[in-house]
Amino acid sequence: DVPSLRLIRIGVASTIAPTMVEAALRPFAMNSALRLEVIERRPGELAALIDRGLIDLALGPAESGHDHRQFPLFTEPYELVLAETHALAGAPSLTCEQLVGEPMLVRRECEALPMVSRFFTARGIRPFMAARSTNEERIASYVRLGLGLTVMPRSLCRAGMVAGPLAGLELERTVVLTCDPASESRLLESNIIQQLVSTLGGSCASA
Repeated sequence: DVPSLRLIRIGVASTIAPTMVEAALRPFAMNSALRLEVIERRPGELAALIDRGLIDLALGPAESGHDHRQFPLFTEPYELVLAETHALAGAPSLTCEQLVGEPMLVRRECEALPMVSRFFTARGIRPFMAARSTNEERIASYVRLGLGLTVMPRSLCRAGMVAGPLAGLELERTVVLTCDPASESRLLESNIIQQLVSTLGGSCASA
């Protein structure tokens, strides 16, 4: 409970799993003494909102190049994701050679998209792109339909989908809470940060 704050402005990166966002916001949304404002942005755009004083906190992948205070929540790998009915779904690990001819799906707002693209290009994999979308739920539905494969953080894997390692792909991200150092003491006194860390810390491991 955070009675000392009437308005909480939280920025959320578009690549954070909806289930995590719901878990993070539930205690504040249910508190009648608070007004919750959620601002969604692409990964990499939240730090600027903090700088401009438009949000109190940001939930998203860790960013560099600023002096904001970051509270790590969990670290997770990027994995190859496919429909659970796909012929390759049972393999403990896959290689690029096994993906030749497989259609792929492009997550346009993925913070690791340039690195993923370079990974496949360097190995001579230039697949047919069956769909491109900025909507993570739509990408998930395309995966479940068997329209194509994609690479995403493990926490975004849903029922009907299987995630597993892709040989040679060693990418991971750390999801953090970020705030302006000038606001840190106020937020800590109000117990907001502690509640969010308690709720989401280790989320990937339990997903």
